[in-house]
Amino acid sequence: MSFLTRAGFALVAVFLSVGATGALAQGCSDAGVCTAPGLSSGHTENEFRNFVSFEPTFGVGEEGTSVFSPSVVVGLALGKSTQVQLKVPYFVTSGDLGGASGIGDITVSAVRHLWNSGKMSMDATLGLRLPTGKTDLTDEIGGNDFVLPMVYQTGLGTLDLLAGVSMRYEKWLFAVGYQQPLSQDNKNTFLASGSETLSLPDDKAKQAKEYFSSKDLERAPDVVLRAERAFDIKSSSLSVGLLSVFHMGKDKVAGQDVDDSQGVTLNLSASWEYPVSDRVTVGVNAGTPLAVRKERPAGLTRGFVISPAVRIKF
Repeated sequence: MSFLTRAGFALVAVFLSVGATGALAQGCSDAGVCTAPGLSSGHTENEFRNFVSFEPTFGVGEEGTSVFSPSVVVGLALGKSTQVQLKVPYFVTSGDLGGASGIGDITVSAVRHLWNSGKMSMDATLGLRLPTGKTDLTDEIGGNDFVLPMVYQTGLGTLDLLAGVSMRYEKWLFAVGYQQPLSQDNKNTFLASGSETLSLPDDKAKQAKEYFSSKDLERAPDVVLRAERAFDIKSSSLSVGLLSVFHMGKDKVAGQDVDDSQGVTLNLSASWEYPVSDRVTVGVNAGTPLAVRKERPAGLTRGFVISPAVRIKF
């Protein structure tokens, strides 16, 4: 067994030990960098090609909220070593407080092959998550419009820088990513114990108090580590690994630090891909948290996520 293969198993073991400690974690959630090109699970190419893909994502958020997010991703190759990608998501959410829908935060990113020596390759990723989604969507409760918690919203209200590097060695993928909010303009006004919540009908007020407050949310940056192993299964490929997200500081709600909002995520992830032809690939990605931190005001936590995908090269 080679040194890097042994190191890969050791890194997975370390991640597992982090999860086993019950460390504060934010659950299976992605603010953008986890699924950025070059850093995401599964798909890789030695030479980039143009493509378009459709990726409907199904998830269950806090308090059983249903989150459906179909996305269209377009990738354009700039030569064989560089590719730019545009991801446009749409969100449809529903739960015990109502529902909302609309376009989400658009992501623009680029990935470049730094080098490739056959068994080993390295990529670099740089991008932006644009605040095109909404953070103040409402639904009618008790005859009045009520601003819904963040899990129902379609955006985060931040302009974010995404950056990272990844290394592939034989069947192993190791990646590190960073997401830094460059501007904060979250317009959400939800407070679990605020006057608007307390004025709701009794049953709805009781339900609303179970959600995380998110008034004027200000998010801290994230550092992401991914380690996974691919397995060839006839003509398809299955990748299984661990995804850790280090939330680097306390979020702020209503101008106040939120205790226990910083910490470490540990998620189990898997992806499967099958090339139908030289131009068409189908697959599915899935993830679930192994630990969940106490305070998660951004509304990104998912009990599980599953995302089938169809990718067409052109």
